[in-house]
Amino acid sequence: MLPTHQIPTHTLLVLSLSIFALSHNSYAVSFQGNIETLRFEAKTNIPAVKVIGEVPKTTISLNVDGTELKNAETKIPVDDLKTGMAIRDRHMKERIFQTPDGKFPDIKFVLSGPVKFTAGTETLVKGLLTIRGTEAEFLSKCVFQGEGLTFAAFCKGEVELSKHQIAPPSHLGVKVQPKVTLAFHVRGNGNESKK
Repeated sequence: MLPTHQIPTHTLLVLSLSIFALSHNSYAVSFQGNIETLRFEAKTNIPAVKVIGEVPKTTISLNVDGTELKNAETKIPVDDLKTGMAIRDRHMKERIFQTPDGKFPDIKFVLSGPVKFTAGTETLVKGLLTIRGTEAEFLSKCVFQGEGLTFAAFCKGEVELSKHQIAPPSHLGVKVQPKVTLAFHVRGNGNESKK
């Protein structure tokens, strides 16, 4: 092996850049996470009456690169939304989620673009939410924990029914307010995959 002083300068430069690149490889993590809890709350024209419900644990596709959420997608069947009362569930399904042709398309969410986050700090997350086949922007404020392989987010946002061409339903004089609050917890553990 040649002494260092005899190695051409351009070779040393290439070696240095190669070592730097190897030591700074970044990894994206793609995995199926879970929406551990998703609760919704709709206020009405009567302060003491609220419609509160939840969705059972459901999967969400995530792509996380360190402290950047690059992608998130999920879909929820309408039948998964439960309020604890069968007749109220049926009314909700028919009056909010049924299309004019009698179908009940899944609720879908797709992240609008990459989101940089800092663990423990509230971050605004923008996405596209599709309800009854109508897509509209959905904004939520999320507090993230962990990064990469261990990832969690606690989020809260509001759905404006009018943006999805949905008129607030009413029953026996009780009318739902035009905004519905969503609170959800996303968590996942993934397998590392080189970008």
